[in-house]
Amino acid sequence: MERVLSPESRLQRVFAELLRSAEAGVFVSTDYMETIRDEHVPITKLLTYAVEQGFLLHGTTVSAPISTLLPSPGDDLHDQAKRTTGVYATDIAHIALFKATISSSELESQAASHTIGWYPVQYNGLDSNYQQFYATIPIDRARCNGFVYIMNKDNFQNLGNGEFVHEGPVQPILALPVEPNDFSGEFKVVDCVD
Repeated sequence: MERVLSPESRLQRVFAELLRSAEAGVFVSTDYMETIRDEHVPITKLLTYAVEQGFLLHGTTVSAPISTLLPSPGDDLHDQAKRTTGVYATDIAHIALFKATISSSELESQAASHTIGWYPVQYNGLDSNYQQFYATIPIDRARCNGFVYIMNKDNFQNLGNGEFVHEGPVQPILALPVEPNDFSGEFKVVDCVD
């Protein structure tokens, strides 16, 4: 008789297997995502656990996995530090999933001018890892498949609010293919954002 594992034990086992696969040279495997789903390990919990183990996350909507992430200009209009040319990463699973499952280029084709992003929500004046996601136009047609990369934290600068940047190329240890339904963060359409 097989012993039933707790959700925490299944999560730890799946992540350990994922790391073993990466060490064996498996960079991305859609078969492995089937295993994660079969084990009923929510991708958000798996990514949060990866962060708790000292890793960072990077989400992108590219259609094929990239073995080396190259620096690109940051686009935050409100924060000079977040305009640095580099590889951006996060320690918040929902941010990585948002970036991996919402196509900015598709939004640009829908509207010449739009804003999309997130901001941290404060409780009783304290910062938290809870994020509110927003766009100034509906995102339904922009939802797509993508990848969340798990990478070492080495040489990343902490920009605050869950964002990090590395000014050189980064080689992730593995890439997880994700689908629009994997992003379950709170989202709203807004008229404008300051």
